[in-house]
Amino acid sequence: MKRFLAEMRITLRRVVRLGTFRRVARGAAGVRPLTLLAQFGISLSMVAITDAAWAGRNPGFEEWGIITALAGWAIFAATIVLLGGGKSSGRLSRAMADLAGLGTIYMLLLAAMGTSVVVFTNWLNDQIIPHPGIWQTVLSLIILWMLISLWRAGSRLWSTPPRFPGARYLFAALIPILLIPQQPIVFGSNTDWTRFDVWYLARSAFDTARDAATKDDTASDVPEIDFEATLYRQPSLLDKAVSGLLPSPQGRSQIYFLGLAPSSAQDVFRKEVAGARALFDARFGTSGRSIALINSVDTIADTPLANVSNLGLALDGIGKVMNRDKDVLVLFITTHGSKEILSVSFPGFNLNQITPEQLLEAFTKSGIKNKVVIISACHSGSFIPALKGDDTLILTAASADKTSFGCSNEREWTYFGDALFNHALKDTRSFSLAFTKASEIIKGWELEQKLTASEPQISMGSSISRLLETMGSEAVMQ
Repeated sequence: MKRFLAEMRITLRRVVRLGTFRRVARGAAGVRPLTLLAQFGISLSMVAITDAAWAGRNPGFEEWGIITALAGWAIFAATIVLLGGGKSSGRLSRAMADLAGLGTIYMLLLAAMGTSVVVFTNWLNDQIIPHPGIWQTVLSLIILWMLISLWRAGSRLWSTPPRFPGARYLFAALIPILLIPQQPIVFGSNTDWTRFDVWYLARSAFDTARDAATKDDTASDVPEIDFEATLYRQPSLLDKAVSGLLPSPQGRSQIYFLGLAPSSAQDVFRKEVAGARALFDARFGTSGRSIALINSVDTIADTPLANVSNLGLALDGIGKVMNRDKDVLVLFITTHGSKEILSVSFPGFNLNQITPEQLLEAFTKSGIKNKVVIISACHSGSFIPALKGDDTLILTAASADKTSFGCSNEREWTYFGDALFNHALKDTRSFSLAFTKASEIIKGWELEQKLTASEPQISMGSSISRLLETMGSEAVMQ
């Protein structure tokens, strides 16, 4: 125990001196595996704390964050050995101990910054927000400090250093960040799930260059948004959409359709809502009984925004037109998601995210009883516990702790939407059978592309099951 505490004390003193740019002796002794393991644990804990500081509301655990962190340590160690600086176990353990210590301080600084951001943006309700340039400046200084500290750690690692020891160490530390898809250990409503591996960066650079080259040709096609006029136009757009709904037919049950594309980040969401609506209009008799809410510059002039308020108003309007005892509402939402969060985004508009509680409250206020809820989003299975009930069928693209796939501008459908609407529901009008077929299709695509299984979920109440069965094909066809 005394040796363990001594090694921890030596590492702490060395790391503090490296981080404060003070003189550090070359070639410090290595550390034992137990000490190194403890330092890894502290470093991982700080990563989790940092992720939690940035997570915002509804934090959750993501085991892949730990796996990617461990893989990063392995790649760092292998790179140090390959560069000729870690052939000695003592030198290698010291290199990893220095990185763990500096990484802990780096994460502590990011956690402090993340806590400040969350306090300003969430707890103070955006009333006092420092200029974004302040955050960018602070972050840039933290990153610069880390790079210099890593360089110094490498230059002081060996008693007889090889050529460019600081550059070698810095290179070994940055390689895992570039090569491994970064995943948070703790995620929440503010978590950015964007991957920062080298392939993503390369593609982003290509897309940026391509967009810049075509900017002059396409600029005239992108409409300018009058944000104030858009907000004031929402009541009339919603009233027009709701007032155009046909009433429930006499003597038989009817399906009504409401589609939401609340994220403007990718065009696939807008396309998918349009495709799903067209399918239901053609095969399930919802023509004249369907509404779409979309966040997109392409539809902003004639289609209501897809936000929490408009969702509630649209459900209220449908609830007043349909026969709540015998008719069924199909609600389809396609967007990005995290645990118990469905992303609502449109640059220029400060919109609230959709939570299970908000969705349940909107259904309750509308009085709509019989409903089919279809959600194509990552972690969409986390909505099932709050929404499930006797009168509700829920289909989700992924389980509560898994991601789904297919969110890109060039696609017409997400994987789940493609499998369910573009394949399964073209062959059957049974939602449960369509879900089974869609799940098999998705599993095949994921195995073929070596993707982590998304595990689509289904929850069906007994009452909605009986109603859908008694409706039959005659009830849902025009």
